[in-house]
Amino acid sequence: MKQKKQRNLEQKRNPLLNEAIRQKSYQYISKFQQQGNALVERISKQDQLDLMMTILDKECEERSNLEVHILTHIVSDIRFFRDIKSSATDADETCFKLCKYMQGFFLSKDQVLFNQGDRGDTFWIIIKGEVRIYKSSYQKVEEQQSNDQENSQKQAGKQQENANEEMQLQEIELVRLGQGNCFGEFALDPNKSNRRQASVQTTVDTFFGFIKGDKIIDILEKIKNSASFIESFSKMSILSGYPYEVIKQFYDISDEQKVEKNSIIYDVGDIPDNFYFIKEGEFSIYIEKSFNNQFKEVKKQSQSKFFHFFFSKNQDKVCLIKNVLNKVTLIDKNNFTQSQNLNILVQKKQLTFKSQNFL
Repeated sequence: MKQKKQRNLEQKRNPLLNEAIRQKSYQYISKFQQQGNALVERISKQDQLDLMMTILDKECEERSNLEVHILTHIVSDIRFFRDIKSSATDADETCFKLCKYMQGFFLSKDQVLFNQGDRGDTFWIIIKGEVRIYKSSYQKVEEQQSNDQENSQKQAGKQQENANEEMQLQEIELVRLGQGNCFGEFALDPNKSNRRQASVQTTVDTFFGFIKGDKIIDILEKIKNSASFIESFSKMSILSGYPYEVIKQFYDISDEQKVEKNSIIYDVGDIPDNFYFIKEGEFSIYIEKSFNNQFKEVKKQSQSKFFHFFFSKNQDKVCLIKNVLNKVTLIDKNNFTQSQNLNILVQKKQLTFKSQNFL
């Protein structure tokens, strides 16, 4: 059996989206600004899918945040997104980013979306239409063949049968999926084979939403890293008692920077105006003794530590560099003491940190 050709994802025209559907959807979008999520919940499932189809007809960069938010709300009942909401630390943000990169794709009746054995890198949602999912496999077919004899020998002779086994490619339909269903997520799991385990073919004209796998993996990895950072960050004594939302907002307005080995972060006379969290690497703090002008290394800080708030798990102290030249204050749980002057901060290894400007 000849394998059917997979369609090109660049095919954009969607005849299912007529002007009446488009205008009705734009009216809903306009009303959504005043009524919010309650509006989407009140409209029919068909209108929700039409609304989704209208938004996905636009390029990703042309959609407004409001339209992406509407998409996020509509897909919240789909299994893939429902699983994210039950497991991700910041589920709403994750779903928003995934919907931001979702694209639309139309495929006419009886066309193959992908074949069994193709490399899978895309997650699919059926917005309108239907597909059949089937597997192709070789089946053994027994063909009874008789050994023809001459007419004069048929009455006396024995008819000999030879059972010859022949391999034949056959299709087995597994299931049919309609609008609102999704498929293809297993191909995105790095722990599993990314080969498609079955073929997908449209049974009617069908419009899909799809997200490329690299976007999904990248977004989920960033969310995972963010969650890990926030968890470590929230354990600092100085932030104990603050709600997750406050810590998360702080993270969202931070930037990541990389600094080469042996760089000076700041020197004597500088006024530090950033808060730093060390993600990777190590640095040292030096002070200058006033009586002999010699430098002495007083502290090393490495991964998961902070400076401009220096955090010591052993002593449960935080060192806050005031916006005053060369002054360092140690803040203990019970008292305040003034330390020696800070001179320079020298990095010992390549460093990656999160910083926050307070000015």
